[in-house]
Amino acid sequence: MRSSSSRIRKLVAFVVIATTLTLSASAFAEKPGYTESKDDAGQVVKFTDDPLGATGLDPNIPMIGSRKPAQRTQMLRPRVNFVTEMRRSVEAL
Repeated sequence: MRSSSSRIRKLVAFVVIATTLTLSASAFAEKPGYTESKDDAGQVVKFTDDPLGATGLDPNIPMIGSRKPAQRTQMLRPRVNFVTEMRRSVEAL
């Protein structure tokens, strides 16, 4: 009885290891997002999945413009006629 239990454990361990190795090997099978070549000037690396080469980022396409923002004014304006108002309030006493 003990030998069949150890055989089952070995079989389960083998299946787990084989599955792990198979799945990890497929993870490394992705193609790189670049190509390398040699040129007279040196090595040339061209990225195939470059997001800056995407459509819609061309500086020559027409853009929708917006109005200029409103002119800013001071929210707390200095009181120019403060002295005359003070005189009126004191005279009213």
